Amino acid sequence: MVEMLVVGYGTFITNGIWKQHENCKICRVLEYRRVYNPEMARFPFAIKDETSSFLALSFEVPEDEINHLDHIEGVKQGLYSRIITRILILVDNILANAWMYVPTEQTRNHPYFPWDDYNDLWMVQNILSDNELLEMFRPFL
Repeated sequence: MVEMLVVGYGTFITNGIWKQHENCKICRVLEYRRVYNPEMARFPFAIKDETSSFLALSFEVPEDEINHLDHIEGVKQGLYSRIITRILILVDNILANAWMYVPTEQTRNHPYFPWDDYNDLWMVQNILSDNELLEMFRPFL
């Protein structure tokens, strides 16, 4: 079965989806910035920003599982779309292409969309405050 490399930077981390995959590794998403506004949603977004990068998790999923991930991310509802992006898998120091979910234009047009989050608020509130996640991410902070 074909495996697809996926980036988890929000929901897939807090919902523990990464725990279902043994090959989970810390990665750096290149040329994107993670933004978050808890007044808008419980989850963050990745927006294109060629001067930025952020830490996330990468893991492989069977091709037949991708439709389930699309459902979780609200692809049919128009919240996110799935794209290919470049990541750096940190422990292996390898550049790779991976699927990542980014907000659609409809989502980006929401009046509370967090364009001005330059401090990765989601990382602070959700990874740095969770002991298990903090221990995983600590070597790369």
